[in-house]
Amino acid sequence: MVEMELLPGIGLGLGDEVVRFGDCAGAVRDVLSGSVPVHFARQCMAPGLGDYCELRHAHDAWVFGVLFQPSWNFFGAADGVTVSVAGGGPGRNGELARIEICRDRDAGEAIAVAWDGIDLFGHSCADVLPVLPGGREPVLAPDGSVGVVVESLGLQLLRPATREHWERLVLFSGSTGWADCCPGICACAAGGDWGAGIFK
Repeated sequence: MVEMELLPGIGLGLGDEVVRFGDCAGAVRDVLSGSVPVHFARQCMAPGLGDYCELRHAHDAWVFGVLFQPSWNFFGAADGVTVSVAGGGPGRNGELARIEICRDRDAGEAIAVAWDGIDLFGHSCADVLPVLPGGREPVLAPDGSVGVVVESLGLQLLRPATREHWERLVLFSGSTGWADCCPGICACAAGGDWGAGIFK
């Protein structure tokens, strides 16, 4: 399996290939399957856009990877790393706008996932944070993971509160398709709440 490289504003590098923001689900699946086995996921209990009473709550769900989009129900997985993808918001859900990479820490050594030559999974959070651009904001994910958002890169870095290494990276397109909700890229600036929005 090839090393992965986060390319802010562009997408995800996979050796000589690139999963590009703005591409359709079919094109993304074709590129991804050239590097990792691709699997299809079931909706199960994941809410869709129509399940939310307000757009801001659906936006928050999308930011954290909770929103189900039928065209994007596939993921790539190999060597302790899983890559999930999502289209944008209403009117742009046919274009890739979110890439999430998770590492299974219990799977042993995994491939490198790099940004600017730095393996973000291979170094501790304490080593990675000083080299990231400024303007970082803390973030708390619905599953209790903690981390930071780097707006200039369109990047979330998350980890379980008890771990010292990042275990989830989320890269966002600069055009996410949620402008009708708010201008937020890595977070919903309109105060969305993915749980409150569907359960109330």
